[in-house]
Amino acid sequence: MKSIIVSLLIIAIFHNSLVSAADLPRQSEGYHYIVNKRSGLVMGVEDGPDRGRSNRDNLDVITQQRSNGAQYQQWDARYFRERGTKYYVFVARHSGKVLDVPELSKANGVQLIQYDYNGGANQQFTVHDSDGAWSRIRNRHSGKYLDVRGDSERAGAAVVQNSRKSRNYMSQEWGFIKI
Repeated sequence: MKSIIVSLLIIAIFHNSLVSAADLPRQSEGYHYIVNKRSGLVMGVEDGPDRGRSNRDNLDVITQQRSNGAQYQQWDARYFRERGTKYYVFVARHSGKVLDVPELSKANGVQLIQYDYNGGANQQFTVHDSDGAWSRIRNRHSGKYLDVRGDSERAGAAVVQNSRKSRNYMSQEWGFIKI
C-alpha cells in the first residue's frame, strides 16, 4: 500500500511536467526520464555504470527503477520521419547505446536491452497518446508495446515488450519528463 501511495505522489508531482506524444517531437532535444504510470518508477539500464558493466557490453537489461538522477536513467528521444511516420530511437545518456528488442524478437515478454545503434527496426519506436500526457511506446519491428513484466510496481522489474492490453493497463503507459 505504501508503494502505491508513493507512486501516486510521484505521478501527481510529475504529471504537470509530462510531455505528451504530440509535444515530444518539439521537446525531443535533450534528455528525459521515462516514467511508468502504474509504478511511478523510471526506465533505466540495470546496474548502472558504477558497477562497471553498462558502458561496455550490449547485454545490459532495462528495468524500472527508483529515480536517483543517474545518467543511466536518462534518455535522449531522437526522432526521424519515414513515409509520414515519426520514429524514435531512445539513447541512454551514460553509454550512448540505444533501447533495443534483442535478436529481432517478436515474442511477448522479451526484456529490452541497450545495444550499439545499428539502425534496425528493433531499435525504433513510435509513441502514441494514451491518457492525457501518458503515452504508449510501440516497437517498429515487433509491433509490441513497452510494458513492465507482471504489471509490477517493484523496482528492478523488467521492461519487456507485450501485445497491447486494455486501455486501462497502466504498466504499458509511460510519461516523458524533460530534464
